[in-house]
Amino acid sequence: MTGSSTGKTVPVCIGLYGDHERWLREPGNARELGVPAKVIRQFGRFRPQQDRERFLMFVMQQSPLMRVRGHGSFVTFEYCARKDDMAMRAISRFAKRFLGPQTELNVVNLARIQRHIGRSRHDRG
Repeated sequence: MTGSSTGKTVPVCIGLYGDHERWLREPGNARELGVPAKVIRQFGRFRPQQDRERFLMFVMQQSPLMRVRGHGSFVTFEYCARKDDMAMRAISRFAKRFLGPQTELNVVNLARIQRHIGRSRHDRG
């Protein structure tokens, strides 16, 4: 997961935590990403696992947060925003730092359910 406005990227080892919901609910993790305290206080409104999708959507709607998932040769970025500019800048920074030039990108703005599919063609020089 990455905090879009802070630029902070925190790797989540799914093998240890199971999924993003469980990791976010661990004490201190959401705060470390920049999720506002008023949003964290509302985590209890959602039942763990049963409300997983609603919970993740709520957090992404209320926070500058992006879910990043690797799938071998491609990476999915999910966020929820009215405008794409801040998210696209964060994705570009992430791609330049962590992805190879031929990695496929699947970018999903959940606010509009728009998908952008492309390749990470940045210059590493």
